[in-house]
Amino acid sequence: MLATSPWHRRKRRALFTATTVLGALVVSGPASALVNFESGINTRGTYSSNPDLAPSGQENPGFRLDISPYFSVASRGGRLALSGGGALGMSVDLRRDGDDLSLRPSGYLNASLEAVDNFLFVDARASVYSTLDNPFQATTDPLSPNNTSTAYQVGLTPYIRGQLFGQLDYEVRSDNSWTDSGNNRGQYAATNTASISRAPQPLGFAFSFQQQLLQSNIEGQDLLDTQTARFSLRYAVTSNLALGARIGAEKYNYTLRAHDWQRFYGLEASWRPNDRTLFEGYWEDRVFGNSWQAAFTYRRPRMAFNIVSSRLLSNTPQQFLVFPGLSNLVSLLDAALTTRIPDPIERQRAIVDVLSRTQLPAELLTPSFIYSQNFQIQETNSASLVFYGPRNSLGLSVFSTTTDYTAGISPEIPVTQKTRQSGAALSLSHRLTPITGLTATAAWRQTEDLLVTSRKTTQPEFRLEASRQISLRTYGTLGARYQWVDSTVANDATEVAIFFTLNHRF
Repeated sequence: MLATSPWHRRKRRALFTATTVLGALVVSGPASALVNFESGINTRGTYSSNPDLAPSGQENPGFRLDISPYFSVASRGGRLALSGGGALGMSVDLRRDGDDLSLRPSGYLNASLEAVDNFLFVDARASVYSTLDNPFQATTDPLSPNNTSTAYQVGLTPYIRGQLFGQLDYEVRSDNSWTDSGNNRGQYAATNTASISRAPQPLGFAFSFQQQLLQSNIEGQDLLDTQTARFSLRYAVTSNLALGARIGAEKYNYTLRAHDWQRFYGLEASWRPNDRTLFEGYWEDRVFGNSWQAAFTYRRPRMAFNIVSSRLLSNTPQQFLVFPGLSNLVSLLDAALTTRIPDPIERQRAIVDVLSRTQLPAELLTPSFIYSQNFQIQETNSASLVFYGPRNSLGLSVFSTTTDYTAGISPEIPVTQKTRQSGAALSLSHRLTPITGLTATAAWRQTEDLLVTSRKTTQPEFRLEASRQISLRTYGTLGARYQWVDSTVANDATEVAIFFTLNHRF
């Protein structure tokens, strides 16, 4: 049987090993390392006119209570670096016809150990996310049991890096992850990379070989294997601008179009005029068409934003690493505060304080995972911005993600499914007094089938809430939201809700 197959036994052993390593890294840091641990509890009560987003005439209003103990952690010093945070997300439905209890935990924990000075490193991570089961259907919020489920991932990355002859940088690494998400149970993914490079002085180069592996629980499906070798020649036009050209070859064991090595070529650029501004990107002509990855980041003491665009081979485990970062205000605040607060412990405390005072969400809208047991071709474009001031703050995110599914990655093979997810969210915060404030949020999400144009779901939402600092470490809010669903896949629906929150930091 599949559940007792040798691969599944290996997967369980590997998953246990990764979890054990993560736990060991967390608890066995050297005594010289300083750890900052923040914790608290967030209580939220919501009365909704239509918590199930049922069609008109079938609404079943009710009250839901969410209780979420949470934590955040960061460390500095010694060989161990640690960062993370999470919330339990316990939800109780108090409607007369049910007392359902559901859990939607969320969060992440990253640990990095320098096992041998400047040579051998081990990274471990664990992450938990709540996501939509079907992106064409809607839900009232991430903690709702309606059309949501919890996805888990554990990752383990050993690697070595250093320098040869004082000028050549080398790295050999193996990024491994084990993912359980939706109906896709037991996905294993690995990216094994070996590279050597020399910084442009003014001429430089880089050579890398990469292997991507994907194993799923589909009976009879072999391990999917992608291999890519590339060589880049780079030239420093100025001290902060470098241009380059690249050539390479690739092959795949799951499509006849590239079962043997196929050549490709491309261009690349890097621009860093100062410590606050960075642009990096490349373009390649690959077997599956144009491929690119570009990112522009800019930060100021009270502001940070990024713009990201890419078209790459992807899979469900990789979405764990990409999607949450698209509109993560915590990471943007971390970038903005880097110069003013270089100490990571003090910077984490400042981030927690900013989010508490402004009541901005730690994360805005992101795409939902579209589960697949194979590699996909995914194009993602996103922009995120955070600004915070003494009285006014805002968070903004915009994204568009298109995912192509084919029997094999080649322009000659027809696309069997093509889905585009788009979204935007804007959150504004205004301080009325030192202890009171208003926060308004507008969000819009749309999922559409680009092959079957009649399949589309749109969900806008408006939310307004007033906040007050009750004590030094306690904040309360009172708010309301209105949202509606316009869908050709599921039913149309509207919802009005009133809610309160009580957030206490220990």
